[in-house]
Amino acid sequence: MSNKKTHRVFHSTASLERLLGTDTLDNKAPVATPENIAFRYDVAGPFTRFLAWMIDMLLMGLVILLASILLIMVSSTIGAFVGDLGMVAVGLFLAFLFFFWWFYGTVLETWWNGRTLGKWILGLRVLTVDGRPINVVQAATRNLLRLADLFPYFLTIVPTMAVGLVVMSSNRRFRRLGDMVAGTMVIIERRKYHRSIEQFQDPRVAQLAEYLPPSFIVSNELVGALSMYVQRREDFSVERRREIAASLAVPLLEKFGLPSDTSYDLLLCALYYRTFLLNEQKKEIQWVVPNQPAENMAFYSGAGVLR
Repeated sequence: MSNKKTHRVFHSTASLERLLGTDTLDNKAPVATPENIAFRYDVAGPFTRFLAWMIDMLLMGLVILLASILLIMVSSTIGAFVGDLGMVAVGLFLAFLFFFWWFYGTVLETWWNGRTLGKWILGLRVLTVDGRPINVVQAATRNLLRLADLFPYFLTIVPTMAVGLVVMSSNRRFRRLGDMVAGTMVIIERRKYHRSIEQFQDPRVAQLAEYLPPSFIVSNELVGALSMYVQRREDFSVERRREIAASLAVPLLEKFGLPSDTSYDLLLCALYYRTFLLNEQKKEIQWVVPNQPAENMAFYSGAGVLR
């Protein structure tokens, strides 16, 4: 069998959607990464996101309640010695209430990789539309525009969230107004991320990792691509794994000086193993380009199926 295959490059998410079709009624969002790896995310629907928001509101209310009680106790204690601090306490409480209300979501989603406490409890995460972690500007934008999604208000007090529901219902990724402006989406994440070393049952993973140069620096983009590939590889057939892994593995084989018929899937698993699991002391070992792997290390594509 020839090793030459035609590898499709997805230049944008839009082209990927055209390829996969946009007429399905599921909640899958196709995403094409810059590394040309295609994935489908489970998009969180309005009901799940509403529950996460309600959990966040409940937790915020508890924090505000505890803060107010603590502030009353402190002001009462100090006021017994230095006079009435009622106005100062009210001012401090209002300042805390303002910043906590407006920046709770922004701070947590920025520093906790797209999650608030409510999202974490329900297994949700905010990502960009191309599947990458959000930054502080995107987190601030989507949270500040939440006020617009809550309009109109019933009796000027109770939010009807009509704007948010209408906007979310108008697109396949259930993105509210804040998400559309910030370029984000909310997905249902898998609870399990990095696989343990025991899950690489094939000993060739560790063996091939020894042939990779310890001086090779894995970029943030490559780290993300490796993680996504290893997490999802069991969902693909053997042929599909080879097709997906090729866009990353082919240039790496040339860079590492490995035989061109080395298994693409095995190479990415070995690089993942070396990046996340191999002892850091291994990097101090001097590395030389191997002329040919040992006979008992059959790394080529036809040497069985990697499990």
